[in-house]
Amino acid sequence: MISRIQDYAIINGCRSLEISVRADQLAAISICEWFGMEKWGTKKRFAYVNDQFLEGYYYAKDLD
Repeated sequence: MISRIQDYAIINGCRSLEISVRADQLAAISICEWFGMEKWGTKKRFAYVNDQFLEGYYYAKDLD
């Protein structure tokens, strides 16, 4: 599915893909890294879940 998103983005002139992911979403993180996305940032208080803040990560991939 991500490859379809990338293909669609390229066809429509996008130059990069970006995604933000909670630190506890390990499967999503693995997919981002497998797909060649680079983690470029971390936010300590990314999401508030079950009365606590969770860290989050920002990923990006250049398409050009």
